[in-house]
Amino acid sequence: MKVDLMDAETSARELDNGSTCKLSALRPGEHLEAWENGMLCHTGVVEEIAPELGVVWIRERGLGARKMLSTDQYCLRTEKPVTAGEPFTTPGW
Repeated sequence: MKVDLMDAETSARELDNGSTCKLSALRPGEHLEAWENGMLCHTGVVEEIAPELGVVWIRERGLGARKMLSTDQYCLRTEKPVTAGEPFTTPGW
């Protein structure tokens, strides 16, 4: 799929459920998932966003490594944060 430069801030590929996120709407500290070919590849916390380049940097869950994610390669989806009183069922955190 060809992505125009003007569309770089939006994750061009859609997940099976249609969820995508606009990079310009992301904020540091938000939880993010990166999907490719229907598989979850990376999860972590947003550290830095460059919407004009179509990339975001996260701190990966579990590994603690800093990872650059491109909207050209991944479908990006924000995770719903867990709040006090809600059961925590997501493995790996």
